[in-house]
Amino acid sequence: TVRGTTNGGGAPPAPCRGSLEDALENPGQQGIEEVPEGRAVALAVHAAFNETPVRFVGMPNLRVKECDRISALSTELNRIRLRLTLTYVGIFALIVLLLGTVAVVGFFQELTAQQDDLLAQEAINQTSNLLDGENREVLAAGSDEFGWIALDPEGEVIERDAASPSLGLPSSELAQRALREDDAVSATIQGSGGSGVRVVSRPMYEESGEVVGVIQYARSLRGVHEEINQLILIFLPLTLGALGLSAIGGAYVAGRAVRPVQEAFERQ
Repeated sequence: TVRGTTNGGGAPPAPCRGSLEDALENPGQQGIEEVPEGRAVALAVHAAFNETPVRFVGMPNLRVKECDRISALSTELNRIRLRLTLTYVGIFALIVLLLGTVAVVGFFQELTAQQDDLLAQEAINQTSNLLDGENREVLAAGSDEFGWIALDPEGEVIERDAASPSLGLPSSELAQRALREDDAVSATIQGSGGSGVRVVSRPMYEESGEVVGVIQYARSLRGVHEEINQLILIFLPLTLGALGLSAIGGAYVAGRAVRPVQEAFERQ
């Protein structure tokens, strides 16, 4: 308990009996500290963050003289509560943003890896159809989403399907990379409409092992982008709801931090 003391006749304020800061930091001390009313407001701010309750009594002059210091303290404590709430919400929003970004990026990378595996297998099947005369079923048959093109080592077109021009094929750079590295390579290129297209480019070999060209198999990323957008649409309302709950929780926690001192002063 903190009791206010006053001095008449313009006398200087009485000194504190003991150290109030020590008393506030010592939960085991149950005595009464007498302090000048002039120090009460500053000590109230300190007490707002004390682990044990602090009660202020005997300070009627705080409502008169220069201003209503109790009302002023209440206003400033409310501002502290608002800032604490905004801090809680800001920290939580940053965490949610980071987690959401990691989730979306990871999901996109996983979809891209799965698509590369699919395109590589389709390229192998189409190579068998071209070089060995097989009739394996491929996804590009009758589809505008998939396309393929076969090139000779000099980059001239051997054969292609109808959808390949709209998917940005051929990609000369990828064809040269596949020949240099003697292995399948993949990358994202721009289609004719400016949309993203995923392409796998791999060498074609005769039975003797001789490289006879390069096959490129492509798929529009429109479907991948639609899945990413759906994921974002799922996260968005959940994120807004979580931010709302964090605002309510932050306001409650911040209110509990400053309410005891505010109520103690308002009873004066």
